[in-house]
Amino acid sequence: RLVLFGGYRYGSEGRIEALGDTWEYFGAKWTRHDGPGPGPRHGAVAAFDAAGKEVILFGGNGGKADTWAWNGARWRRVDHGPTPGRYNAVASPTGQPGPVLRFGGWFDGKRHADTLVWRHQSWRPVGDVVLPGSPSPRNHSAVAYDQKRARVVMVGGHDGEQVFGDVWEWSQNRWRKVFSTPTIRRVENGH
Repeated sequence: RLVLFGGYRYGSEGRIEALGDTWEYFGAKWTRHDGPGPGPRHGAVAAFDAAGKEVILFGGNGGKADTWAWNGARWRRVDHGPTPGRYNAVASPTGQPGPVLRFGGWFDGKRHADTLVWRHQSWRPVGDVVLPGSPSPRNHSAVAYDQKRARVVMVGGHDGEQVFGDVWEWSQNRWRKVFSTPTIRRVENGH
């Protein structure tokens, strides 16, 4: 199943309204699930935790720092230990029964390049704050797990000034750049 939570829409007078609804796509149908859960937000990350058999959701607009788990029927908050908030980070499963991997995002007025894993109900940094050879600080990247090759693949993003066209792979607890193009100047779009 595909799980979708939150997002935003433009409401009255063009203001952004954060959403707090949960949807699942299964087969050829979307189903809405009502009930208590995370507050409305956009820019959060979510990925399937194979070990816990739950979808893990973290962060969102305003640098939210809460973590939630979705078991297919309900949400529960699973914060254990302080974790700095993030907006527009990326997260991906890392295989069976690997942890969820989280990278970068925006918080406290700047982009970050930290790598964390969700293990034993808490986010844990991998190595020091920034691993040697890691991608540069960024948000708005795209990420997916390549099951055939057993690695996470991350593409692009921006640092507020430059847009990246690089491709990174996470495997064996390290990042490796596999492709790069010259950066281009980011065009301000109010987002």
